[in-house]
Amino acid sequence: MPVSSAELSIVTARAQSRDKTVRATLSQAAGLRVRLKPGSLDGHTPDSLARAVSAAVTGVLAGYRRAGDRIAARELGAGGLEGLRDSAT
Repeated sequence: MPVSSAELSIVTARAQSRDKTVRATLSQAAGLRVRLKPGSLDGHTPDSLARAVSAAVTGVLAGYRRAGDRIAARELGAGGLEGLRDSAT
């Protein structure tokens, strides 16, 4: 049984870049939001900004997936979650 939309509706994941200039939030209701700390653009090159955004977005996606995995593990048990992963590959 996959994780339902209703179960994920309460999940909000948050992550930030190492330098804390980029923050990302992901929820079912609001979608993906990326925020830059005011004034932080002056301290970034295009490459460093791209790395900071990538780190925050990658982190928030990983957090959202972990939350879904926890919900699935609770519903299916650890063995059921592994079976679900195996069937997806």
